[in-house]
Amino acid sequence: MPEVPCRPRISVVVSTYNSAALLHACLQQMLRQTAIAECEIIVIDSGSQQDEAAVCAAMRPAFPRLVYERTPRETIYKAWNRALALAQGEYFVNANTDDALHPNALAVLSRGLDEHAEAAIAYGDWVWSDVANAPFPWHASSRRIKHTPYHPSLALMYCYTGCTQFWRTAKLREIGGFNAGRWAAGDYEALAALVRRRWAAVYVPLEVSAFYQNPAGLSLSSNRSIQEFHEIRNALRQTLEISAIFDVDEADHRSCAAAWMGLAHRALRVCAPWESRPEPDDDYARWAALKALALDPFNPYAQRFVDALRPRGGSFKERILRSLRGTRAARALPEAEVPEPAARVPPLTARPV
Repeated sequence: MPEVPCRPRISVVVSTYNSAALLHACLQQMLRQTAIAECEIIVIDSGSQQDEAAVCAAMRPAFPRLVYERTPRETIYKAWNRALALAQGEYFVNANTDDALHPNALAVLSRGLDEHAEAAIAYGDWVWSDVANAPFPWHASSRRIKHTPYHPSLALMYCYTGCTQFWRTAKLREIGGFNAGRWAAGDYEALAALVRRRWAAVYVPLEVSAFYQNPAGLSLSSNRSIQEFHEIRNALRQTLEISAIFDVDEADHRSCAAAWMGLAHRALRVCAPWESRPEPDDDYARWAALKALALDPFNPYAQRFVDALRPRGGSFKERILRSLRGTRAARALPEAEVPEPAARVPPLTARPV
């Protein structure tokens, strides 16, 4: 085993409940991490009725550092907060018992934050798996989910990190960790807190994890995760200042209107990485266009968007494109591209290997 540094760089939280066999497989896979010598593993046993303590006891000799704590039954985010309080590492990441990590995942994600001191979190691509603890290399037929470099507007559309969030520990503590009252979308709420603070995120173009599509898991067993997601997203949309997304002066109404129009157009092009085609968010595009028009009544793009809202048949996007067809804007801006200011933070991409 490689020489173990005095202090861990990476704190890995594993929350477990009635998943002793999965925990054993998860820890076995963790040993294959190229950065394992830099890690501490914090297992939070959330009132399990199985013997996860025995699993950890048996695995402890193989690990540089392994912490086990048993608690009453609680949410996964309260468990993660317990681990965050114990964490000694510079970086903090979750590892789900039924998912799997690329052997280089922790090394590459940590390098992403090493190289981008302005970033609070790193994230990467992933694959869908129909088996728990999918062995690496992952099957060629597995569905690949490819993300994009960070833009602050992403948090207004979907959870852009996937199932693995690699945080700078100090930044995660600064936002108060995770909302322990959440059942399934607390990680997304942490991303909302990140964009409110105008922090950056770094994208690593590597399939860092295999996400098990567990029909009994938190994400798929009920619609509560969807309800929480919409509650968090709506609150973020209604309260976030446009200057947190684009580099504009809030006192400059014209530049802010241009920024709202940029956001409206992004809403019409929403395509979450796991979707096969774009799913335009007409309502949000409409709301953003009206915000722009209120700030700048003579903004030509905003007026055309608002005009296109009148019921004349066809989808909202089709009406937008029809309203621009034949105009100077349509000729100058292919597919009705709306000019937008620069993003508040530049796109950050780390080397994948």
